[in-house]
Amino acid sequence: MVRGFILEATYRVTSGRPVVHLYGRLESGESFLVCDDRERPHFWIATRDAQRAEQLGANVRPDSVRTMEGTPCSRVEVAVPANVPPLRDRMIAGGIRCYEADVRFAYRYLIDRGVRGAIEIEGEERPGSGVDLLFHNPEIRAGSCDWTPRVLSFDIETDPHSDRLLSIGLAGCGANEVLVQHPEEWQAKHGIRFKDERTLLQAFVTRVRELDPDILTGWSVVDFDLNMLDRFARRRGVRLTLGRDAAGLRLRRGPGRGGTQASIAGRVVLDGIDLLRGAFIKQESYALNAVAKTALGKSKAIQGSDRADEILRRWKEDPQALIDYNLLDAQLVLEILDHYRLIDLTVERSMLTGMPLDRVAASVASFDY
Repeated sequence: MVRGFILEATYRVTSGRPVVHLYGRLESGESFLVCDDRERPHFWIATRDAQRAEQLGANVRPDSVRTMEGTPCSRVEVAVPANVPPLRDRMIAGGIRCYEADVRFAYRYLIDRGVRGAIEIEGEERPGSGVDLLFHNPEIRAGSCDWTPRVLSFDIETDPHSDRLLSIGLAGCGANEVLVQHPEEWQAKHGIRFKDERTLLQAFVTRVRELDPDILTGWSVVDFDLNMLDRFARRRGVRLTLGRDAAGLRLRRGPGRGGTQASIAGRVVLDGIDLLRGAFIKQESYALNAVAKTALGKSKAIQGSDRADEILRRWKEDPQALIDYNLLDAQLVLEILDHYRLIDLTVERSMLTGMPLDRVAASVASFDY
């Protein structure tokens, strides 16, 4: 039996069967993936509605659960999670009330087992692809976990019109370096030169996979850094396979007026600004420079309205100055998170609510747990 912490709960459909995927990190330090193909997507209806539900095409099975009012319930099972919404809608239109038909499949798997972040795994392990250990159909249960996540902060710099990627600073997981694309040879402390944008992007992907962080962070890291990297990568034909499988970075708009959401297999993306706001830490300004001054008594190396022009000047004339600036930005994010213990707070909230680290503020889904 081993203990660990779940970073991502999702699923894949393989040969027509949904397979739960739980990515995480063990207490001992190895990354892991749990794959379980035994679970079937399901929700509940009142047993008195079972016959009508079968007439609507539902596969109804007996169950022992009851509603909070004590009404006996039966389970409705489907082949894959994508089949739930249309069946649910047909049944609602037919006057049949559905229970917990909006809970995500992988979360349902954890809820049914009482798992909230920390996990105990009992089963045969073998070397994995993209992870240290793979568990196929193990027994899992809720547990406790003494775990410190590996956190990598990164920050990109572009030209004033955001048309060209200049550099990417990395801090954390033992790294303090800046990857720079530049046509001319030079030597600079903490700087690694690449001949063009394409090789810079490829090096960033390689470096993230080598450092193997659990958490990727930054300041406006999704709405700016990852969005821009995705744009540059598409232009150069580079796949941003930053995660623990072969899938590329996925960006999607959040529901309602929410911002962009990022998915990286087996890792969690946490924005420093969102962590501050989610912890109800009030700031006059949530700009990195303002928060660094308040929390750390430090400032960014370049300030003012002509900051973008100064960044480009340094890239052209003084690469070392650009590297120092870019690296400091990435380091400041880590220092702010550490100052307010925001990663520790997020992990604790995850273990209380059952929500993944990037959804601990999801109040309705937390209540489902």
